[in-house]
Amino acid sequence: MEQAIAACEIERILKESGVDTALESIQCLAFAKVGKNRVHVAKVLEVHIDRGLDHEGLKVKEILLLFKGGLSHGSKANLPKP
Repeated sequence: MEQAIAACEIERILKESGVDTALESIQCLAFAKVGKNRVHVAKVLEVHIDRGLDHEGLKVKEILLLFKGGLSHGSKANLPKP
């Protein structure tokens, strides 16, 4: 649950900050904060693509950042099963 709250907070901060939320910009920031070995471009599941999201997202640790039109649109946390 803590991971979901953190992801939600990050999304809100990004949207409210006015920073460049393009995939490439977020990728550069993530490289600097968590290291290149914990950040990579990832294919997005069809369910997200069907909702109009981009085909590629950015995997940062265990969170998949989703994009729409190249800009940050949300995230999908890899939550443990109950």
